[in-house]
Amino acid sequence: MNIPANLKYTQDDEWVRVEGEFAFVGVKTVADLLMPVKGEVVEFNAALEDASAINADPYGNGWIIKIKPENMADINTLMDAEAYKAKIGA
Repeated sequence: MNIPANLKYTQDDEWVRVEGEFAFVGVKTVADLLMPVKGEVVEFNAALEDASAINADPYGNGWIIKIKPENMADINTLMDAEAYKAKIGA
């Protein structure tokens, strides 16, 4: 299973990728999306026409929302790739 080391993960299976002052959020499969940290949603991925894009490239072009976290340090409270692998038994 592909679990990129450069991302952070939530207990609810969302992933977070930080780029500058923004964070991109997605899930590895189609599911309800929960906010991983407090912040403002600044963009929705308009390129997502259906769920197949999320499943085809979940950690790249399959991101769902772009947020501006209220406190960027909150992202450090999320799981790293190794902790997430342990959680899901990968």
